[in-house]
Amino acid sequence: MINLQPTMKQNQFLAIAIGIITAYFLIQGLYSLEEFLVPILYAALLSMLFLPLCSFLERKKFPRVLAILICLLIIIISISVVLILFYSQVAAFADDIPLFKQKAWEKFGDVEHLIESLTHITADQQTQWIKSNYSQMISIGSGVAKEILLGITSGLEVFLIVIIYTFFFLLLRQRLMVFILKLFPEERHQKVAEILKKTQHVTRHYMSGQIQVLVIVGLLNWIGFMFLGVKQAFFWGMLRGLLNIIPYVGALLGAIFPLLSAMTYNDGIISSLGVIGVVLLTQIIQDNFLIPKIIGSHIKINPLATIMVIIAGGMLWGLNGLVLFLPLLGIVKIICDNIDILKPLGYLLGESSEDEIDISKFK
Repeated sequence: MINLQPTMKQNQFLAIAIGIITAYFLIQGLYSLEEFLVPILYAALLSMLFLPLCSFLERKKFPRVLAILICLLIIIISISVVLILFYSQVAAFADDIPLFKQKAWEKFGDVEHLIESLTHITADQQTQWIKSNYSQMISIGSGVAKEILLGITSGLEVFLIVIIYTFFFLLLRQRLMVFILKLFPEERHQKVAEILKKTQHVTRHYMSGQIQVLVIVGLLNWIGFMFLGVKQAFFWGMLRGLLNIIPYVGALLGAIFPLLSAMTYNDGIISSLGVIGVVLLTQIIQDNFLIPKIIGSHIKINPLATIMVIIAGGMLWGLNGLVLFLPLLGIVKIICDNIDILKPLGYLLGESSEDEIDISKFK
């Protein structure tokens, strides 16, 4: 008789194949549904961030709809002020590009001699390379500035959708909670409720902490750049604070722009060295004082997982992925830490210094 029952190896192969196919369609689905999912995720994060204020207003006898509208008004005013400042500064930077080009050419002679002394590439060779590439670089810079302005304009539609979603998430939060509980057997409701509560707490703490760190780091950089006489110091300082939302990469990008501005507009090397000093000092303050005190250890993701999720987020959703994927990974880790079968994955994502298993005896 022919045995039609699958063997253990066949079952394992089938499980691996199903896992690979599921992962492929999940990634493809995330990529295809970006325009639909991004506003929902932003609204979910904003809802969790403003849930304490909304609940507080409701306890003070405000009608739920009025309490939600007050929260939305705070969101709209805050983001509108940031966008207006950002728009005006980007527009001013775009207008300064011809002046930037002129100043850069004036500075280039000094840089030529320095490069020639270090690399033995003659000044004529450097000038030839710059002439063939400079116009293209300037046009790229102009295009980037214009794209940012267009992005702000087109983002208003997405912003309106996010506000609408946030309103309904806060309005229907109890119904959403009951819906999630109904997905599980009654004996597991308490555990599921605890996971949801932890998720809300950690996400809210992370979001509010990031905003505080962003503002403080931006102000510190602004004060430092202004003292050094860097042109558009407020813009570069706040931009560096904003880019710190992107771990590791954002800090480097935020340092390059004010350094180039100081090298171009200011005479001497003191200003450029001062910019580097301000960047290093604010980075030390951020990493050793602000983040441990404000954000703490609520989202403990190891650097490898952080870098991988940032790269994946950037590849899938661009800037939205860079911003959203890290808090989403934090939520995934919370879920993994509270479900027995997923605890190994939660351990892999974390940065705990204490190992539960002594592997030295297996060497």
